[in-house]
Amino acid sequence: MNPLADGTKILNGTYGKAYFDGEWLFNVTSLELNEEIEYEEVPLPSRLTPGQKRNKVTRSGTLTQYRVSRKLEKLIRKSMNDDSPSLVVEIQTEITDPDNPEMSEMTRIIGVQFQRTPGLGYTVGENVTDEIPFLFTDSKPM
Repeated sequence: MNPLADGTKILNGTYGKAYFDGEWLFNVTSLELNEEIEYEEVPLPSRLTPGQKRNKVTRSGTLTQYRVSRKLEKLIRKSMNDDSPSLVVEIQTEITDPDNPEMSEMTRIIGVQFQRTPGLGYTVGENVTDEIPFLFTDSKPM
């Protein structure tokens, strides 16, 4: 059978895990990384269509978690003080799927800097979640 036609091979996010400071963040419900290349137009002689020159790469992500602790919130808030150093951390993430073991991967997210501290908010009858955007400098498979 063509592996692309086998629905069991679709990677299932249920088995994703995130680690911070060596500790499994069991409350993380989603993690997303994005890398965007920005180009600058370069006019070229004798062409109506300009060339494109890579100018910079922006790396960003979002961590979504259930609110079970204030540990991360306190770390981010502390770094917002005038007399505190910037908070730059590393997150490790792992995704596995018993139906598709060759898609398993452990990744280091390097130079993570959070852009927002989790605020306070809730909806009656729903679990409280935090969506925390961040920037990072690199990611590498482990």
